Amino acid sequence: MNYRSIAGILVVFACLFSCSEDKSQKEEQVSEQSADTDTIVSGIDTLRTEMIKILKADSGVFRGVTFGMTKEEVSALESDTQRDSTEKTYLDYLFEVNELEEAEVSYFYGKDLKINKIQLNVYPEDQQSQAQYFDELKVFLTQRNGEPKTVTNKNAIWQTPEVLITMKKLGNEKVHDIQVDFVPAPISTPTAAIK
Repeated sequence: MNYRSIAGILVVFACLFSCSEDKSQKEEQVSEQSADTDTIVSGIDTLRTEMIKILKADSGVFRGVTFGMTKEEVSALESDTQRDSTEKTYLDYLFEVNELEEAEVSYFYGKDLKINKIQLNVYPEDQQSQAQYFDELKVFLTQRNGEPKTVTNKNAIWQTPEVLITMKKLGNEKVHDIQVDFVPAPISTPTAAIK
């Protein structure tokens, strides 16, 4: 073998080594990102990235927030989300899900500045996307709260001792939104015994 042959072989090996190194670095980055997402929203491996952006966390009532939290505590939890308005009765956050779809989360509070209602509005691109979001939200909420009390192809209601959740499809031929309301479960009072 001459000097040129050896040099050519070394160049080929160097190229192959650097290409495989770049590919393995990219694979490691992707798997690290997937692992981060899995630790935030666990248990449902069928969720699309768009849905995971909306859910953010599987703790609390929704997105890590629980009723009775202060306005400041919620602001701290949502510090990485774009604030949409500066309303006096609620905190409103808007985030881009993808190029054509957005979601909005509003945290309502009373005079005590503590959260007493959470509302999610999803603005899908079309009717097919609306159906997919609706189905994925239904699976997620059922897994967390048990089977819904009522369910149709346009709405679903869950109730636990802590929360009442109402999800419904809204819109018309051009608008295909989804609204999910989270409110504290109504307190049932025992009826007096009949004498």
